[in-house]
Amino acid sequence: MKIINILGKSIPIFVLILIGFGIIGTASLVGYLSNQISTSLSVNSPLELKMSLDGSNWQTGLVSLGSIYSGDNVVFFIQTHNLINVSQTGVMWNIINNPSGITCNDFVSLKGQSTEQDESNTIYPESDLVCVPISGDVYNVRIITTPTEEWTWHAGHQDSTKVTIIFANNAFGVYTLTTQVVSLGPPGPHGG
Repeated sequence: MKIINILGKSIPIFVLILIGFGIIGTASLVGYLSNQISTSLSVNSPLELKMSLDGSNWQTGLVSLGSIYSGDNVVFFIQTHNLINVSQTGVMWNIINNPSGITCNDFVSLKGQSTEQDESNTIYPESDLVCVPISGDVYNVRIITTPTEEWTWHAGHQDSTKVTIIFANNAFGVYTLTTQVVSLGPPGPHGG
């Protein structure tokens, strides 16, 4: 048996080989004792908004309403669907943009009529929508639907709103309506 002298101690090579195998064997087990796992998750909005030109063919994203002339009207529909099992309370932001400039005088009339899309199919009376200038902004105006602007969509709730806009005779340019529901915070006293 061969012996090696390490730091003044005589150690058989056989023992050094066993220690080496022990270290290598232990190191190879570490991956099995402490492996790593990962996951990913896509989180989407709880409220889905869609638009339609006829109230039945719903689309997401940018929907073209085509072209009209000053003084004409345009009709389209906005659908809101709560996709989760708890109520959601928020504010519906409706911003109309025109890169050529915009005022509330660009519109003769703004109307909205909502329909519940559940077993009741309740149709609410048509109501005036209110145009509100955005301070210091000549390219955007807000359209509000209720004085408090607060809406609650209960679990699974779905509704649609028919929007009718009549443009003034001097209106011109490309008008873009952007609708989004903005959260009022975590669920709470509003039924969430």
